[in-house]
Amino acid sequence: MSVLLAFLNLVVPISGADFNQCKSHVLALLDGTATNTSSFDIVYHGQLRGINPSRRNNSLALTSRGCVEACGTSPDLWDAFTIFQILTTWVLPSVSLLAQLPWESLSVHKRKNFEAFLNWVGSPAASLTTTIFNIHMIAKCKDISKSKPELTDTLYILSCINQYEYPGRRQSRPARLEGLDVGRRNAALLQGIYRKFMLEAEARTRVLERDEIDLLVRLDGLTATLAFHLRILRRRAVWPLAFNIIWFGVALVISIVTAFADLGDNSTAHSLALGLLLSWIPSLVVMAIVDRNPASSTRCQELIERWLYNIDKVVERQLREQNVRTAPQPPTTPSSLQPWNPMADMWNPAANKRPFGIGVFVGQGRYLRYCGVANTVLKRYSDSNGMPQNIQLNGSIENSLTTRPGSWWIIWGFGQAIVATSFGMAFMVSFNTPTIGLGCRSLLYMIWYLLTWVSWMTLGIKQEPPRWLQKVMILPNLAATILLALIMIFQVLGLLNNCLCKSSTFGLAGYGGYMDFEGALFYRSAYGIQKYWGTATAIGIAVSFATIGWAMRRWSKSSPLWRITESDIPQMGANMTLDWLR
Repeated sequence: MSVLLAFLNLVVPISGADFNQCKSHVLALLDGTATNTSSFDIVYHGQLRGINPSRRNNSLALTSRGCVEACGTSPDLWDAFTIFQILTTWVLPSVSLLAQLPWESLSVHKRKNFEAFLNWVGSPAASLTTTIFNIHMIAKCKDISKSKPELTDTLYILSCINQYEYPGRRQSRPARLEGLDVGRRNAALLQGIYRKFMLEAEARTRVLERDEIDLLVRLDGLTATLAFHLRILRRRAVWPLAFNIIWFGVALVISIVTAFADLGDNSTAHSLALGLLLSWIPSLVVMAIVDRNPASSTRCQELIERWLYNIDKVVERQLREQNVRTAPQPPTTPSSLQPWNPMADMWNPAANKRPFGIGVFVGQGRYLRYCGVANTVLKRYSDSNGMPQNIQLNGSIENSLTTRPGSWWIIWGFGQAIVATSFGMAFMVSFNTPTIGLGCRSLLYMIWYLLTWVSWMTLGIKQEPPRWLQKVMILPNLAATILLALIMIFQVLGLLNNCLCKSSTFGLAGYGGYMDFEGALFYRSAYGIQKYWGTATAIGIAVSFATIGWAMRRWSKSSPLWRITESDIPQMGANMTLDWLR
């Protein structure tokens, strides 16, 4: 660290311009103590937007061309202390938070992590939409389980399935799911979620038949066992990561208080703007932590598919038993139904089949798509008006998988609001810090924000964009990610502290077109920028903290769904096999 500090102390003064020396040179030219070699007037005599008129004569301003003539085109890089201050205050904590995102460490397809990262950083609003909607679905599952505790395991399974690819009839089915019996898969899903509850409800009004009791026991064993393994495979360490995010927020507040001590200084102002621009990162990370991904998404996928297979076979067996029992037979005719053989009927390693594929893990904004299986199933439950016998188990659900509810559209807008607030507050600070106008920083912020809109708008137009379109969306996401990285590098080194950027020449006429040499004390008294800094900081921090608080409350309320200890191993029936877990 000391070597790097010494290197920066040596390189920074040599490689960059020095506006303090330039100001002394310009004053010498105006006093006539230095020779003026310029063929034009380098001093700006126009209006200084935002300044107190009584202080106009106290500010020395140069035209954009005059600044280049007097000071050169190279940037006045920050000193080593400022560089380390920006790094440790804004950049490194943000990078550390991004490292806490739910990467799939056991995935053999590393490109999945790369594409997920581009979606998270290049289109955070789209990622937030998907993640927040699944948290909303988890909350609905938890609300139902409070009144129907017998459904807790099945509802937790449903919340896990909602994070996997689950194509409906109007969707283009991925090649890896071609040939699957989608109708039977969806029927098995409904059987697994509703059948047990229906039988328990009917047991309150009549005596169940023997085969119905057997079905209830088998469904209960299958569902409890799968729920146990899904809970065990769920990533932990929510509270340690949450405390890291809380500490990041505390450090952010401390840094802001320190920044206001130098209110108006360009390096501090634009560093604060960078921090506000990145304020969506804690919200995204904490949402992803609350909506935890499995430690091995492929293993959970395999177990869910086997569970669907078993549910189908168990219910099919029960229906055959019921048909044999109710069919008219002579008293001397032996039953045509063979004894229950779980090794033959249930999934086993020798079967080597995937007839009920649910696709790959796509949760938490890894891909652009609407995940609607949980909403579809819960809507069917809600439409039954609390009467299980009204639920249609054999009806098609494929069409409804592509119908987004009103809550999804609200969340779609809310996800954009989080990112828009981060951008808007950063833009407010940089735009209104003299020179007032659209400069390099505020322009780069705007370009980054517009790039993030592309995928978010695509998700709004198409509930599941075709795979080719998702791959095309990688391009604007990659551009936004690279641009955000460049913005951070530019601010850390001070590469935008040059005549062009200080003059803010990219906006409308009447804004920018000049630069001045003033600093914190002058901006504080002459421009009154406290109102912009204070407003932007208050709104940006309030939205970020409110989002984090909502997510943590949802996690606390919904945690009984996945709460588990290793000693809570469910017991399977004597005639049930565990080979399907191998």
